[in-house]
Amino acid sequence: MAWLPLLAWNLDNQDAGLKFQILERHPWSFHGDGLWFLLIQPLMVTPVLFAALAWVAIEGLRRGRGGFRHLQWRYFALVGTTSTLLIFLLGFFTDVERVSFHWPLPGYLALLACVPLMLNRWPRFWRRSVWAVAALGLVMALGYYVMASAPSLREQMAGSKYYPRNFAGWQPLADAVRDELAQMPAETEIVAGSFKVGSELGFRLDDAAIKVLPHELNDRHGRTAQLALWGLISDGSRTVPQLLVIAPGDQRYRDLLARYHRICALVGPLPPPRVVSTDHGFQRFLLFRLPAAKVQGPCVTPAMAWLDTPVAGAKVAGQLDVQGWAFKDGVGLARVELLVDGRSAGDAKYGRTFDVRPAWPGTSDPRHPDVGFDAQVDIAGLKPGRHWLGLRLYGQDGSVEQWMEQPFTVEK
Repeated sequence: MAWLPLLAWNLDNQDAGLKFQILERHPWSFHGDGLWFLLIQPLMVTPVLFAALAWVAIEGLRRGRGGFRHLQWRYFALVGTTSTLLIFLLGFFTDVERVSFHWPLPGYLALLACVPLMLNRWPRFWRRSVWAVAALGLVMALGYYVMASAPSLREQMAGSKYYPRNFAGWQPLADAVRDELAQMPAETEIVAGSFKVGSELGFRLDDAAIKVLPHELNDRHGRTAQLALWGLISDGSRTVPQLLVIAPGDQRYRDLLARYHRICALVGPLPPPRVVSTDHGFQRFLLFRLPAAKVQGPCVTPAMAWLDTPVAGAKVAGQLDVQGWAFKDGVGLARVELLVDGRSAGDAKYGRTFDVRPAWPGTSDPRHPDVGFDAQVDIAGLKPGRHWLGLRLYGQDGSVEQWMEQPFTVEK
């Protein structure tokens, strides 16, 4: 019964959801990433409990041996085994970009029904081991979510591949949006850069009418058809002021400039943004106040930057040599300020010749190719340990944008 509304919606909408989940999101060509199943799943389930589930599967497939002679127990074992094995085999052909570690869960639940029957035949040591290791796994999983929800703990993960970006920064963003709306006309509408931003703001602001710009992220997650059905895809036109909210991290960095230019084509040149930065900038949002009428003119984008030296995690002593590049399409940058642990460390020397146009085709900063910067920062007074190097970018249009920070370690 729970599936009937979903099936009915698909029948009325050209099977858009089913086509995405079954066909469009998967490459349907062989890849070796399916082997990660053999490592990730035992860790997720916890190794000893996973062994117990595997034992149940083996006994159930051996024509009801041992305690599985009764039909109901063999039924659970066969259903769980078939489901899990199919998910494993499909893992060599299906989507690996989005989270999929939960797919075998229905099979595990079926097998789990038989686990007590199996444990009754195991020695006391192994029975206790199942409980102990499963409890440890639960504590570790809950501990990760506690870390993700506690700002002081989550900040320690910034810069690592385990940083929980999807769980970070939404409340500060909602607070900033409320603050911006309070300073704008009452009829102002919110427009989000992607469905992720739109849905989170809709939840926190209790607003189900937030429109979303077209974005490949909407397509990759199968949300475009539903957003279109609700009339929540914006074409950039407007008759009232709008607050545009985008998350640069929703786009691969190499495609970010092109994304900014597509937004310009929809809404017009972008005014100086308000930057909402969380966890040293590893979650960043940009808020733009758009006037009621679309402005015509050359595309003005948020600033782009990169630190070539030092590399992330570099170990330094005495003096920090800094090199990189930065530009802002449409207007250019006036200066680049360095930050160490959030405090100003002076301006970098901006304007060194460094041509980034081959890597960023279509860029229109008037200062090209002179967009490199250099600086030397005295760090003799810093305590040994981890510190953060950041940039504050000043645009010729009056914009001030704080860039994502980069960790470095001061040696004794």
